[in-house]
Amino acid sequence: MQSKKILCGSVIAILSGALVVCAVPNLKERILGPAATNAKAQPKQTTPSQSDTTRLTKREVQSAVMATMAAFAQSVAQKSMAPFYRQISPFWQARSSVRQLDEKFAPFLRAGVDLRPLARIEPVITRITPVKGQKTLRVAGYYPTRPMRVEFDMILRPEKEGDFKAVAFFVALKPASTPKAEPKKN
Repeated sequence: MQSKKILCGSVIAILSGALVVCAVPNLKERILGPAATNAKAQPKQTTPSQSDTTRLTKREVQSAVMATMAAFAQSVAQKSMAPFYRQISPFWQARSSVRQLDEKFAPFLRAGVDLRPLARIEPVITRITPVKGQKTLRVAGYYPTRPMRVEFDMILRPEKEGDFKAVAFFVALKPASTPKAEPKKN
């Protein structure tokens, strides 16, 4: 199978049955480096730096992720990114519009997928890292759903005490991997 580079922003890729969209050009490369699209995700749990602006509990991070994903799911259901736009950081709002988000996330809006049940599922957070030199956190993980798994990678920025909002957002629907069968012992 030929490997294809995923470009985010105006180019949407559908690879091996996976729907991949992000709203910041080359987000994965910017966050993870140039080899990001070829590297396997390794679950890594780190704690935020000692900076007061990035010190959050895992529960607070999950809450911010769930609020962001709930707004995204509502937007997909309404076929308009307006609810998501209201949820993102004012920093991002000043640099985009609902129409631009509609264009970037059009594959999700057209796909007819219903992400609203994610509101009842706790996300698995695989990475929480402060973004060097900024008062933001990069949070990555997935929702353990089948047959498709919803993966996310976002950058959260503090807006007010205890309230973090997305300034960058990557989401993908990928086939959930099946656990390998244990060999039978005689």
